[in-house]
Amino acid sequence: MKRLLIFQIVTTISLGMASGVFAEEWSEYRGPHGDGKSTESVPATWPATGLKRLWLEETPGGFSSFTVANGKAFTIVSRTIDGAPIAACVALDAKTGKELWAAPTGVAILTAARRGIRAVMAVALPRR
Repeated sequence: MKRLLIFQIVTTISLGMASGVFAEEWSEYRGPHGDGKSTESVPATWPATGLKRLWLEETPGGFSSFTVANGKAFTIVSRTIDGAPIAACVALDAKTGKELWAAPTGVAILTAARRGIRAVMAVALPRR
Protein backbone atom coordinates (compact mmCIF):
# COMPACT_ATOMS: atom_id res chain seq x y z
CA MET A 1 0.00 0.00 0.00
CA LYS A 2 2.84 2.39 0.88
CA ARG A 3 4.52 1.65 -2.45
CA LEU A 4 1.25 2.39 -4.24
CA LEU A 5 0.98 5.74 -2.46
CA ILE A 6 4.58 6.61 -3.35
CA PHE A 7 3.91 5.56 -6.95
CA GLN A 8 0.83 7.78 -7.07
CA ILE A 9 2.63 10.88 -5.86
CA VAL A 10 5.66 10.25 -8.09
CA THR A 11 3.34 9.70 -11.08
CA THR A 12 1.43 12.88 -10.28
CA ILE A 13 4.65 14.85 -10.02
CA SER A 14 6.07 13.19 -13.18
CA LEU A 15 3.01 14.16 -15.19
CA GLY A 16 3.14 17.70 -13.84
CA MET A 17 6.83 18.00 -14.62
CA ALA A 18 6.33 16.55 -18.12
CA SER A 19 4.02 19.43 -18.91
CA GLY A 20 6.59 21.85 -17.48
CA VAL A 21 4.23 23.29 -14.90
CA PHE A 22 1.41 22.11 -12.69
CA ALA A 23 -1.83 23.26 -14.32
CA GLU A 24 -3.70 23.16 -11.04
CA GLU A 25 -2.79 22.74 -7.40
CA TRP A 26 -3.75 19.45 -5.71
CA SER A 27 -4.00 21.21 -2.38
CA GLU A 28 -6.50 18.95 -0.61
CA TYR A 29 -7.67 15.35 -0.42
CA ARG A 30 -9.17 14.24 -3.76
CA GLY A 31 -7.98 17.39 -5.53
CA PRO A 32 -9.07 20.97 -5.94
CA HIS A 33 -12.72 20.07 -6.52
CA GLY A 34 -12.92 17.18 -4.04
CA ASP A 35 -13.85 14.70 -6.77
CA GLY A 36 -10.50 12.93 -7.38
CA LYS A 37 -10.35 14.22 -10.97
CA SER A 38 -7.70 16.32 -12.65
CA THR A 39 -8.29 18.69 -15.54
CA GLU A 40 -4.75 18.05 -16.80
CA SER A 41 -4.34 15.98 -19.94
CA VAL A 42 -2.68 12.58 -19.73
CA PRO A 43 -0.83 11.03 -22.70
CA ALA A 44 -2.89 8.43 -24.58
CA THR A 45 0.09 6.05 -24.58
CA TRP A 46 2.82 5.49 -22.02
CA PRO A 47 6.50 4.91 -22.85
CA ALA A 48 7.29 1.19 -23.18
CA THR A 49 9.94 1.59 -20.47
CA GLY A 50 7.48 3.33 -18.14
CA LEU A 51 7.66 6.79 -16.64
CA LYS A 52 10.97 8.20 -15.49
CA ARG A 53 11.16 8.25 -11.70
CA LEU A 54 12.03 11.76 -10.59
CA TRP A 55 12.55 10.96 -6.92
CA LEU A 56 11.62 8.52 -4.19
CA GLU A 57 11.20 9.34 -0.51
CA GLU A 58 10.50 6.94 2.36
CA THR A 59 7.41 7.81 4.39
CA PRO A 60 7.83 5.77 7.59
CA GLY A 61 4.60 5.15 9.43
CA GLY A 62 2.77 7.30 6.92
CA PHE A 63 -0.57 6.21 5.55
CA SER A 64 -1.86 9.67 4.74
CA SER A 65 -2.49 11.20 1.36
CA PHE A 66 -0.23 13.76 -0.26
CA THR A 67 -1.14 17.27 -1.28
CA VAL A 68 0.86 19.27 -3.80
CA ALA A 69 0.86 23.06 -3.81
CA ASN A 70 3.27 25.92 -4.41
CA GLY A 71 6.01 23.55 -5.61
CA LYS A 72 5.86 21.45 -2.44
CA ALA A 73 4.48 17.98 -1.64
CA PHE A 74 3.10 17.56 1.91
CA THR A 75 2.36 14.41 3.93
CA ILE A 76 2.43 13.03 7.49
CA VAL A 77 5.08 10.55 8.67
CA SER A 78 6.19 9.01 11.96
CA ARG A 79 9.47 10.11 13.51
CA THR A 80 11.12 8.97 16.73
CA ILE A 81 11.82 11.97 18.93
CA ASP A 82 13.24 11.44 22.43
CA GLY A 83 12.40 7.73 22.10
CA ALA A 84 8.70 8.27 21.35
CA PRO A 85 6.86 7.93 18.02
CA ILE A 86 5.75 11.39 16.91
CA ALA A 87 3.60 12.29 13.91
CA ALA A 88 5.25 14.97 11.78
CA CYS A 89 4.04 17.00 8.82
CA VAL A 90 6.78 17.11 6.19
CA ALA A 91 7.18 19.37 3.18
CA LEU A 92 9.16 18.00 0.24
CA ASP A 93 10.38 19.91 -2.79
CA ALA A 94 8.08 18.67 -5.58
CA LYS A 95 10.91 18.74 -8.14
CA THR A 96 13.63 16.99 -6.14
CA GLY A 97 11.89 15.20 -3.25
CA LYS A 98 14.31 16.86 -0.81
CA GLU A 99 12.80 17.52 2.62
CA LEU A 100 12.36 21.25 3.13
CA TRP A 101 10.98 21.18 6.66
CA ALA A 102 9.15 19.03 9.20
CA ALA A 103 6.90 19.98 12.10
CA PRO A 104 5.73 17.63 14.88
CA THR A 105 1.94 17.40 15.15
CA GLY A 106 1.50 15.05 18.13
CA VAL A 107 2.01 11.50 19.33
CA ALA A 108 1.90 8.86 16.58
CA ILE A 109 -0.39 6.01 17.60
CA LEU A 110 0.95 2.93 15.80
CA THR A 111 -0.34 -0.56 16.62
CA ALA A 112 -0.53 -3.90 14.82
CA ALA A 113 -4.05 -2.97 13.67
CA ARG A 114 -3.10 0.61 12.84
CA ARG A 115 0.21 0.50 11.00
CA GLY A 116 0.27 4.06 9.77
CA ILE A 117 -0.83 7.57 10.54
CA ARG A 118 -4.10 8.26 8.78
CA ALA A 119 -4.42 11.94 8.08
CA VAL A 120 -5.71 14.16 5.33
CA MET A 121 -3.55 17.09 4.34
CA ALA A 122 -4.79 20.44 3.05
CA VAL A 123 -2.93 23.56 2.02
CA ALA A 124 -4.55 26.98 2.32
CA LEU A 125 -4.27 28.76 -1.02
CA PRO A 126 -5.39 32.29 -1.85
CA ARG A 127 -8.84 32.50 -3.40
CA ARG A 128 -8.91 33.23 -7.11
